[in-house]
Amino acid sequence: MPRAEPVGDFSMTGASLMETPGRTSIEVGQSNAGMCAVLENAALLYASGQSKPARDLLEQGVQTDADAKGSQLAWLALFDLQQRTDDRAAFDKLALLYVVAAGGALPSALGVAGVIAVGIGVLLVRGARGSARGLAFGVTIAAAIAGYTVVDRYGIRHAAAGPYLLLVMVAPALVYTLLVGRGRVRAALDPATVVIGAASASAYLLVLLALRLASAPAVAAVRETSVVIATGAAAVFLGERVSSTRLAGAAVVVLGVALLAFS
Repeated sequence: MPRAEPVGDFSMTGASLMETPGRTSIEVGQSNAGMCAVLENAALLYASGQSKPARDLLEQGVQTDADAKGSQLAWLALFDLQQRTDDRAAFDKLALLYVVAAGGALPSALGVAGVIAVGIGVLLVRGARGSARGLAFGVTIAAAIAGYTVVDRYGIRHAAAGPYLLLVMVAPALVYTLLVGRGRVRAALDPATVVIGAASASAYLLVLLALRLASAPAVAAVRETSVVIATGAAAVFLGERVSSTRLAGAAVVVLGVALLAFS
C-alpha cells in the first residue's frame, strides 16, 4: 500500500485502521483540520500499538463529544476496530447508535415546508370526505408507509438496490401465496398481471434508488404525487371532471415537490 502524503496532524493510507505486516495504516504527520480531536487522539493511541484504549476513546467520544458524533471518520474508525476484534455484539449496538445519531439531523425549513405542502395538496386532490373509521385506517397506513420508508432508508446503505428489493419482496410474496392459495394465484396469472407486477417492482426499485440520494421524508412525500398523476390520467383517458379544488391541490403538490428539490 502506497504511503500517503501527510496533511495536517494525521493522514490515512486507507479507509480503515487495518494493520498490515511491518506497518500501520495510520501515520502521524502535520495538522489536519478535517479530523476531530477524539479521532486524532485515538489515531495516536492506535499508531503506538494501544488499540484497546483507542477503541475505548472512540466509543466514549461518539456518545459524548459533539465533534466526534458528527464525524463520519470517527464512526467508521470505531466500526473498523470492532470488526477487526470480531466483537459482533458491540458492532450491532454501535450500528443502532449510528442510526440514531445520523437520523437525528433536523430537516431544513424548505424541506419541512415541502412535505407539508405535498400533504395538503394530496388532501385537496383526494378530498377530505370520509368517516372517522376511514381516517383511522388512513393514519395507520400512513404510519406503516413512513415506518418501512425509514427502514429502507437505512437498509439500502448496506446492500445494492436490486438484492435488497428481492430480499424484502420474497417473504411477503410467499406469505401472500399461502394466505390466498396457489389456485387463486394461478388463476390471476396472465400477461396483464405480470406487466403490472413488473411495473410495481420497478417503481419500488426507483424509490430505493431515490433513498440513496434524498431523505426519507422527502422521498415519501414525492411518492404521493402519484395521486396527482392518477387524477390527471383519469381526466384525460376516462373523461372524469376535475374540479378547481383538485386543480389547486395539484398545483400545491407541484409547489411542495419544488420546495423539496431546493431544500
